[in-house]
Amino acid sequence: MPHISLYLNQMDILYNLFEINDKILLNNIATSNYTIESDDEEDEIEYIIEKRELFILKYNKINNRIFRLNNKRYYINQLLIEQ
Repeated sequence: MPHISLYLNQMDILYNLFEINDKILLNNIATSNYTIESDDEEDEIEYIIEKRELFILKYNKINNRIFRLNNKRYYINQLLIEQ
């Protein structure tokens, strides 16, 4: 049976992957919602970039990443972890 700190480290890695995935997804949505046209002026581009950043900050919440594992045994890279 693995040491408890090993389990926590692997769960932190999983949680970090969820966080990175959410940031990438929000960035893609913000980019598609707030597009920069080729004829936009510099102040318009700055405004659009600011709107993208505000969108990501608004929706990048910890509550959006809450997940619950229902099983008592988890396999991460062929390593059995029992809770």
